[in-house]
Amino acid sequence: MLTKVFNVFRSLLRLFVRRRMKGTSRGEAAAAIVVAGVDEGSAVMSDGFDMKIEIAKLSRRIPEPVAAKVPEQELETAVARIRYAFEELNTKSTRADTDFKMMAINILEPIQPTLTEVDFARIVDRLKGAMVGFCQSDRDRSAA
Repeated sequence: MLTKVFNVFRSLLRLFVRRRMKGTSRGEAAAAIVVAGVDEGSAVMSDGFDMKIEIAKLSRRIPEPVAAKVPEQELETAVARIRYAFEELNTKSTRADTDFKMMAINILEPIQPTLTEVDFARIVDRLKGAMVGFCQSDRDRSAA
């Protein structure tokens, strides 16, 4: 019984892998995974990825839910501070005991007076989560 379940699972896994690699040869897909660390079906990420552009996009998305409630100049200041923080996190390794919530509060300080407590807490949580996720792969590599 257990062998049949295992064989079914293995067959489904093979089917799934074949569909994901459709449009690329096995050699291309394997090389893309090794070089870029990412396989997105037939669309392989490689030279077209620019970390600074992605950080800029991310720093604009974090305060989006409250952008209408914040004056443009203060919003731009907060976005610039978020971008700078992510660029620093990208170049420097973080310690395991880093307090991302305090970092987020300090970064978003310019927009705090214009927001309600609930909105500010929401944006702090979004930024904290983004920073934790951003640094997670760095911690995984250092733990290995």
